[in-house]
Amino acid sequence: MNFSQENYGLRYLDASRNRIRSLGPLGVLPSVEHLFLADNRLERVEPDTFVGKYALRQVHLQRNRLETLDRRALVVTPQTGGVLGWGKGDN
Repeated sequence: MNFSQENYGLRYLDASRNRIRSLGPLGVLPSVEHLFLADNRLERVEPDTFVGKYALRQVHLQRNRLETLDRRALVVTPQTGGVLGWGKGDN
């Protein structure tokens, strides 16, 4: 996924059940609060993907092809008013 850095005002982005293989910093819009990426073909989440995404509250990555995850891929920007949740369910 690759979006420009423009803010489209999206709060919920459901890109589940696609064929997405990797996710990087430009793939997450700054306004997104809930990101659904379950049931894809994700093999890689690049380092710093979620840095600067101040609105982000939940990321759902269930049922993908992630076998390992670099710690830097889990770095988030501290935010007020919420805790980032990684989604629950089958992995």
